[in-house]
Amino acid sequence: MKLVRKVLFGLLLISASHLATAVSCGDSITSNLTLSSDLHCTTGSTALDVASSNVVINLNGYKISGSQDLAGITLNNVDNVTISGGSISDFFAGINTSHSSKVDISDITFSHTGHGVVFHQVDNSQIRNNDFIKTRSIAIRLYNTEVGETTKENTIENNEFYKTVGGIKLCGAGTTNNSLIGNLIWKSTDFSIHLVNSSDNNIESNEILESDLTALRLNYSSRNQISSNRLVGGPNGVSLLANGDTGVCESTGAVSSIKNVFSYNSIFEFDQGMVFGLGISTWPSVYYNTMKLDKIYDNTLGVKFLGEAWVNDVTGAAFSRNTTDVDDQGTANSY
Repeated sequence: MKLVRKVLFGLLLISASHLATAVSCGDSITSNLTLSSDLHCTTGSTALDVASSNVVINLNGYKISGSQDLAGITLNNVDNVTISGGSISDFFAGINTSHSSKVDISDITFSHTGHGVVFHQVDNSQIRNNDFIKTRSIAIRLYNTEVGETTKENTIENNEFYKTVGGIKLCGAGTTNNSLIGNLIWKSTDFSIHLVNSSDNNIESNEILESDLTALRLNYSSRNQISSNRLVGGPNGVSLLANGDTGVCESTGAVSSIKNVFSYNSIFEFDQGMVFGLGISTWPSVYYNTMKLDKIYDNTLGVKFLGEAWVNDVTGAAFSRNTTDVDDQGTANSY
């Protein structure tokens, strides 16, 4: 028994040597960390900087807070990092991540930050089971700035958003093969989900309620699979456009939105349920998009095709109780 106790005690010592509990503002984190108190930081550039791969940060129910001049937690050029279990508030970005992979962010409440989570050139990572409350900018932002960069194969799942300026934004040609699944976005003041030059993503089983502007907006984004989402209430349900301002996101290729597939979505109670095009051109740039078994109910206008909209097919959609089902100002669209 004494031998067993000695072995167990030794294992505990080894484990403890890899578990940091005391932490200060600006610390560089190189091993596993469990917070033992709140941390409030107002100087420097970041509250905590993750400087090594294979690190687990357990916020342990505590809060990291600061000012708009700082990031909460910064990750750069690291892999296999897990951050979970607490609150982050008041920074310009809650978790700011670049050039990394296999990052797992879960069970955190982000409040009154600029951005909640930022991924720049981050692949194969997860943002799941978090709450985003009253962020002053886009709550989750995935983006690239240069040709050849990728932010791909990430999963954003089962998060809840309340009164954020924007919900989720994917921006840049390398933001591909990402999955947005099962998120609840309520009362966004801008776009709830926004894709800019972002293609081949899966947007599935999200619920978007009472957006102030547009529930789902795609700007020159193609071949996205958009299925089983429930969009309710606001000016615009879905806007599918060929142009738009990328900001810092890189842009390559033709400015068009093609071959997006909408299926089994519910689009209810909007001024305009779905809009194809912006109406500034008659050149075909929003085309070959399809709707299959979508429900477009109780809108003032169900579907609007503007001049850029050519050869789109919404014959698979069901229309009910709209004031007007379809307004077609485009070319060769089917409904």
